[in-house]
Formats: sequence, C-alpha cells, structure tokens
Amino acid sequence: MAALTRPTEATYTIHENVTVDTTDYEDHTFCGVMFPIEAQSILPVDHIVLESVSIRGALGKLTVWVTKSGANISVDPDNWIQVYEAEHDPSWRKFVELKLDTKIKVRPGENRGVYVHSKMQGDEAIVYDNQKADYTHQDNFLTIYPGLAHVCNKPFGRTTMWGYGNAWRERREFVGKLNYGAVYKLWNPENCTAFGNKFQGMTRALFMCQRRWESPMSRLPDECIFYILNLCRWDWANDEGQFVMNRSSSSRTTSDAEQLLLHQQGTQSDEDSDEDDDDEDNSNAPSFWRHRGHNWARARYYPTRVLYDARRIAHASVYSQHHHAHAHAGLFDGDNDDDDDEDDSSYEEA
Repeated sequence: MAALTRPTEATYTIHENVTVDTTDYEDHTFCGVMFPIEAQSILPVDHIVLESVSIRGALGKLTVWVTKSGANISVDPDNWIQVYEAEHDPSWRKFVELKLDTKIKVRPGENRGVYVHSKMQGDEAIVYDNQKADYTHQDNFLTIYPGLAHVCNKPFGRTTMWGYGNAWRERREFVGKLNYGAVYKLWNPENCTAFGNKFQGMTRALFMCQRRWESPMSRLPDECIFYILNLCRWDWANDEGQFVMNRSSSSRTTSDAEQLLLHQQGTQSDEDSDEDDDDEDNSNAPSFWRHRGHNWARARYYPTRVLYDARRIAHASVYSQHHHAHAHAGLFDGDNDDDDDEDDSSYEEA
C-alpha cells in the first residue's frame, strides 16, 4: 500500500549547515534593512526553511519581519508578519543570531521579503552596505537581492530622525548571515526530469533490468520500483550541484523540443485504440498532458510501437529476399499457393 501512496517531499529537514555569509564593508549603520530573497530551482528542492538571521551593530530591541506568502514586497506593514522580537547587547565584531519564532518556508521561484529593524535611538543599530552587484549572494539554494535601508526607529515608520526626507534608502545590501535548511523533493514519475542525469540514468537502468525476464528485478511490479526510487536522495547517484546547475541552463530548449515531439506523437491517429480506454489513461496522466489534451497512453507507448513496426518491416524484407531467391533459382512452384498463404498467415501472426 505504501508503494501506491508515495510522498512527494521529504519529511525531514536536511541541515547542511548552509549559512549565507554576505560581504561586509561596513559602509553604513542605521535602524533597519529590508531585502528580498528567492529560492532557487536548480536542485530538486521542494522548499527551503529559513531558521535564523544574524546581524551585528549596536542592536538594541530588535524585530524581524517577513512578507506573507504571496504578498508583494513593499513598505506596507499589512503585507508583513513579525517572526522575532528581543533585546540584545551591542556586538560590533561578532554576528548575533536571531532565531525566528516561526520558521519560514520558501518554495523554488518564490520571493519573500525579510526586514530586520531596531528601535534604538540614533544611527548605529544595524550594519549594512551599499549595493555593489545585482545580487548580494547566490548559491544552489538561495539568492539574496539588494534592498532598502530604514532610517526611522519605528518599524515601517515614514519620518526620519531629522524630521524631513524619505525614511527609506535605496540600493542597500544586507550584511550578516542567513541560516536555512533544505527539504528535497522525493522522486516520482512526474518529476523525474528535476533530478540529475545520473539519477535519471539509474532510473532507466532499473526499469531496463525489470523488463528482462532473466533479471531478478523482473519479479517486481512498477509500483515497487517507484517506491525504491522514491526513497533515494537526489545525490545518491553522485550528481553534483554544479553539474545540475549547468544542465538546468539548457533544459528549457530541450524541454521545448521534447514537448513538440510528444505533441506530434500524441496527435497521430491510432485506429486500434478505444476512446474509453484513452479517457481512462488520460485521467491518470500527469497534469502536463491533461492540460494540453494529449493522449498520454499513445505518447508513452509510441517508441514500443515504432520498434514493433520496424521489426515487422525487417521480417518482411527478409521474407521478400528469400522468396525472390527461390524464384530465380527455379525452385518456386506456382502450384503451391496454399503453402505461400500459410507462410503469409504465420508471418502475420508473428
């Protein structure tokens, strides 16, 4: 039963001690800094879990805010939720870790805003930098972008300590550390292409063994193979993150070509198929096929039909050559029509 109800994401968080340590030029200090983060879709990650933020400065009474899921990243406080509040002593050289009360999930391709603020009077609370690149930090899991600095000691306040001017400073970068864990996707047929080439090769090898009657794997049904692969981590086939990242840069072109080929195959006429059976197959097809109205069963078994047709053509060619060789040798007897018909019928059955 477990093989039929496979999970789609890991039930554990893999802590790889992923700590984002940004550059630190100590360009500025003031009340707060706001910046967006984005989870990468390079590796087969279901989501990342942001656990803590580390900063330095005079600190004081600190609060940490994140945007609500699906909300725009703006200075509107209605789009934010508070996930941390505590008071800290000054720490100018060593980063102080702020462990969030609520861990933040970020899905691949999703953007969330992070806002760290201090209510301390003056301009020495939190250290941050000027923007020096298009992004502050980038790795296989997370991208940190430049954002805004805040010069008001009231969260989301609009007035400066001087009583005039804009309280938000553009083109500023976060200085500190982000600590997060990654929850990987678990293998399923519909997300096989999200895994590395070596993992996909391992998958093909298992099913090739299962299709050979002389292999012990042939005794296992498809569901058991699916379950075995579902328990394998993405890097157990020795795929490397850098290789997967390089492959993902060219995956869109390959994906478009595959979709066009499968579209052509799916729209071919199949007189032997039954419409009711096709509807039943489509009900179990991945959403990609259902949304585009493709015949999933035809596209899935198209290579098998091609090989079968090629084998018939090869047999026909051999039979024709054999037939003409006997005719030229004078061994062909025109009265043995029944024998020829029997040979033809046996060929058709084969």
